Amino acid sequence: MSPASSVIKIHPDVQAYTVNGPLYAPIFEVAARRGKPILTHTFADSPYSDPLQFDAIATEWPQVVILLGHSGVTGEGHRRAMKVAGQHPNLYLELCGSLTTGHWIQKMVATLGPERVLYGSDFPFIELRYALGRVVFAGLAPEIVALVLGGNARRILRLPAP
Repeated sequence: MSPASSVIKIHPDVQAYTVNGPLYAPIFEVAARRGKPILTHTFADSPYSDPLQFDAIATEWPQVVILLGHSGVTGEGHRRAMKVAGQHPNLYLELCGSLTTGHWIQKMVATLGPERVLYGSDFPFIELRYALGRVVFAGLAPEIVALVLGGNARRILRLPAP
């Protein structure tokens, strides 16, 4: 299999279409066939992208790596994202979003392990220094910070070590 040099992005809320809808099936089929991860927007209580909706998706597409963008956004969303990701090894938590603090990053790493949490900035909407700083100053060991800030993405995208 050739290296996956890209990620497929979907945004159910912008498209006003539930991630569980049949129109997304071809995207998951392509991701499965080509070994591409999918980055998706998630938001607690959204009719389109609540983290708990990914239970059915992860069950149907266990071979597809799915990055739960924003990890549900809110505290309740983070709890839901950790719950569903804890049940499916193909679900990963992605950290972009202004409400994802060092406290939540610590909880995500402790709950799922450092290999299942990935840095995200949400640039240009969120200042890059803030997005990076909340990981750097979350109180994690340096080797965990290295995984979150790039090591995990490198592994998922099958990129060579620097």
